Order: sequence, then C-alpha cells, then structure tokens
Amino acid sequence: MQAFINSDVSIDDVMQAWPATLRPLLRRRMACIGCEAAAFHTVGDVARIYDVPVDALIGEFRRAAADGWSCATRSRRDGQVHAGQEPRSAVDVLR
Repeated sequence: MQAFINSDVSIDDVMQAWPATLRPLLRRRMACIGCEAAAFHTVGDVARIYDVPVDALIGEFRRAAADGWSCATRSRRDGQVHAGQEPRSAVDVLR
C-alpha cells in the first residue's frame, strides 16, 4: 500500500500516520518535529519554507513510509514489527 502523501496533507498528519517519515525531516535538519505550526503547515508549505523541491520531499516521505512502519516499530535485531511500540527517541527512529 502506498502512503497517501501529497503536497496538501499537513506535515503533522504525515508524521503521526507514518512515524518513519521523521527520518527525512531529521536528515534535512527540518524543525517540523515538535513545531507548533506543524498542524497548520502542509507538505507543500514545508517544502517552500525549506527551499526543497516538493516532489523530492514527497518522494522521500513515501519511501520512508513504505520502508518504515505505521504506528509500530521494527526491532533492530529481528526485523519484526511489534505493534503498539513507539520509538523512544529520534535516535530510535533513525535505526
């Protein structure tokens, strides 16, 4: 299933629905995580604010969402999805 991420979706909705999308934000040093305006800014807004091509950002989010997890985490050791577990920190998200 492809993640439904486009330029009109709020960045907060993207981060909450697909926690693995935090990876591209952290790699690009975007301050969206914990930002009070995240609920109001769309993916398109964020791309403009950070001067990133919107298609490139959407592609990164979709790849991260597809390779990552949704409301669950993968164990580094066994690669299995463990429902109900949330990452403890940004470091856990990057693993």
